[in-house]
Amino acid sequence: MQSAKVTSDAEPASTTHATESPAPAEDSSSRVGDLVSKSRDALVVIEGENGRGSGFLCNYNGQPTFVTNIHVLSNNPNPRYRTMNGGVVTPGPGFLGVGHDIFRSTLPAAASMLEVEPALDANVKIGDKIVVPGNAEGAGVVKPFEGKIVGIGPNLIEVDAPFVSGNSGSPIIHVDSGKVVGIATYLLIKKVDTNGDEKDGVETTVRRFGFRLDNVPQWEEVNWPRFYAQSAQAEKIEETSAEFVQLFSDAKGNRMSSSNFKNPGIQRALSNFERAAQNGRRMSAADASSAVRGLLGELRIAATNDILAFDTRNAYDYFRRLVADEKKFRDDICTGFTKEIEKRR
Repeated sequence: MQSAKVTSDAEPASTTHATESPAPAEDSSSRVGDLVSKSRDALVVIEGENGRGSGFLCNYNGQPTFVTNIHVLSNNPNPRYRTMNGGVVTPGPGFLGVGHDIFRSTLPAAASMLEVEPALDANVKIGDKIVVPGNAEGAGVVKPFEGKIVGIGPNLIEVDAPFVSGNSGSPIIHVDSGKVVGIATYLLIKKVDTNGDEKDGVETTVRRFGFRLDNVPQWEEVNWPRFYAQSAQAEKIEETSAEFVQLFSDAKGNRMSSSNFKNPGIQRALSNFERAAQNGRRMSAADASSAVRGLLGELRIAATNDILAFDTRNAYDYFRRLVADEKKFRDDICTGFTKEIEKRR
């Protein structure tokens, strides 16, 4: 599944980046081929009601464990898990990594497992080669994506291997050691452009990360009905954010229309403004200014209602962080929208 996390922050995590490229190492294509071949039977294809994703089996703290991204399971109920050779995986109780996009579940046994790097900071450095044995388009075909580590942070590593959204949940394997150093996570980072450089008012950047397994501070046990209720609510919040992006773009193009939106709050705000605009010839400057203030006020309410309705205190850490990012993004969108409207007064 595609990760479409919307955030107003262009740097989701603090990382240390390389200042220059390391000297080329000797050809390691045979080593990479070996690793991909050995990892194949540990890769897992995930199919749910709303999409496909990837995962893998590993030895985690001495236990056979199934691992994937939380976002692969979010809003994707009734998932089925199969290894690349057709074996059925039946996870036990699930746990979510605090501060990470990681789901894990201990298994009674696994025929094939990958080894996890237990001390990444001591044994892995920027410039090291990695490979992501991706599950191409969720079709059960292994396609290796090679690259190197370009940043190391407390929760994440950043890589330049060109894996795609459907590969989220795949292992990132350190070529030298053959161990897993992260869980591939494809992110679309969105930042509001208030300077008018981007056509739709939003700058989008693709970043490819790996969430580290060696330093998860805490795990939250999953109650599945609660998990899917929160994921459905978070999905609706993201959909509304997408409508605010469209609204910002429409404002920049001076083509706003209530008929273009599904969110009731946005529809109502634009409808009220449209009715006022129809009487524009008879409105004084003060009335026109009042109509604009009314529009902005109603939109700010629409931008916060669903955020305030989300029960942050009882939410899983993953959804709490996601909604906090959405709130920052909404605030930036409203600021940009206000600037565009003010230009036309």
